[in-house]
Amino acid sequence: MKDIIRNCFSRILDLIYPNLCLHCFSKLEKNYFYFCKDCLYDFSYLYTKKARSTFAVFENKGSIKTLLKELQRQKILSITKIVASFIVIQLFRLNWPMPDIVYPISNLLKKDHLSKEVSILLKKPLRKKQDLSKIALIVLDVIDIEKVSKMKKQLLFKKVYVMGLCFDVFFDDLDLFL
Repeated sequence: MKDIIRNCFSRILDLIYPNLCLHCFSKLEKNYFYFCKDCLYDFSYLYTKKARSTFAVFENKGSIKTLLKELQRQKILSITKIVASFIVIQLFRLNWPMPDIVYPISNLLKKDHLSKEVSILLKKPLRKKQDLSKIALIVLDVIDIEKVSKMKKQLLFKKVYVMGLCFDVFFDDLDLFL
């Protein structure tokens, strides 16, 4: 009896609040959350053969743009954790050294929840204090190459790595800047 009531209630909720893809608004299949199977194809990690200290997880296109918008709106709290997980995976894929600290980039208008989540996943402290003996990781939603280059020159760390969800340019233009 309970299963019948639960099933009926679930179907009513599905009619009122359908589970739709955030990007294309198609109905999500069972066991899919936020994005449908087709939109998940945009989620392919960027790869580089060159050693770089600034890199992104994905190309800035399609459903990644939608993920970025949702991250910036911060209405779905689990999106921040999902993006932080993608960033940590990319950090390991690139074989970067483990940072000593995660250095937050925030201001009065914008809290840096993404850096906080990455620091929790890496089990590294989130610190604003600079130290010449430490390796720092800066986490951004979108990487602006010019701003990051200027910022890295001003910071006092042994080494600074910057990881973002995506670059602010299309992948075809990326080699012009790096």
